[in-house]
Amino acid sequence: MNGLESFTATSFSCNTLEWLIMTDEGFALVYGLATDDESYLQDFYPSRRIRDEAATAGVNLSMHLASKVLDDYGRFADETRGKAVLVRGTVPRELRLLLHADGFLVINDLASHERAMDKYQCYLLFDSLDIAYPRLHFVGKPSELDPARFLNRLPLVAKPRCGQRGQGVRLIETKGDLETAREDTCGELILQEYVGESRGKDVRFLFAGDDILPPVMRSGDGFLSNWSQGAIMEHTDLPPSWRELADRIRKASGLFYGTVDFLVRADGTPVACETNSSPGFEGYENATGVNFARLVVAGIAAFTSLLRP
Repeated sequence: MNGLESFTATSFSCNTLEWLIMTDEGFALVYGLATDDESYLQDFYPSRRIRDEAATAGVNLSMHLASKVLDDYGRFADETRGKAVLVRGTVPRELRLLLHADGFLVINDLASHERAMDKYQCYLLFDSLDIAYPRLHFVGKPSELDPARFLNRLPLVAKPRCGQRGQGVRLIETKGDLETAREDTCGELILQEYVGESRGKDVRFLFAGDDILPPVMRSGDGFLSNWSQGAIMEHTDLPPSWRELADRIRKASGLFYGTVDFLVRADGTPVACETNSSPGFEGYENATGVNFARLVVAGIAAFTSLLRP
């Protein structure tokens, strides 16, 4: 039996969903999207899948755009009091702070979310676990970068210190590329080792609660491997040691659900790349048949049930 066969869409035990159903607590989904169109929230793949799986399980779910929650936060807080809040997308830090201050159980919490967004903090986490990651050459303000210092180290990878979905990540092969990275990057910049043998490819593990799911290989035509930028996903079989590494990172990350991504060296060994606190999962579900949305719903039920008297 391979990893996929043990994680079919119906195989996950969801007994703790009974707790949410019996108490009618349910949870709220707050989504940060670049629109105020409620109909888009209803049709957007991740929110639609979570809504449908909650409905199938009989779990009470309310869905909200982050911008509208901020506009009338008092009303949202009154109507949602006592529920867990699943936060996805680009949600203003101000709103996350309000939710924490009012005692909501926020998934993922602010601290673990910001650690995942901050790629330097990710590398510090990997270092504390003695897990290999790309060698760092520079972390700081772009204005402090002296291109001449790095010309003999090219190629390198430049990325914003804080970011997601591959935005702002570029391959640096020339002095001109260094100049462009310095001029175009907002916030702090990271220059790191380029693992050329993993060009356009990485391995992704999704997790929800304590469950590390079967891995996929993401492959793109160019330098990046992000599904949102056209890469494809395929299930891949890996030695158990890869899953063990992913699980160690999951436990240390503080994330309730998310991803752990690895690059692959020429000899087949993993290089930890980053964690992700709000992953898309359309490509993953299509590639594997694993019902990730159901696992998130069930995981929230299991987690919140442990916190109730």
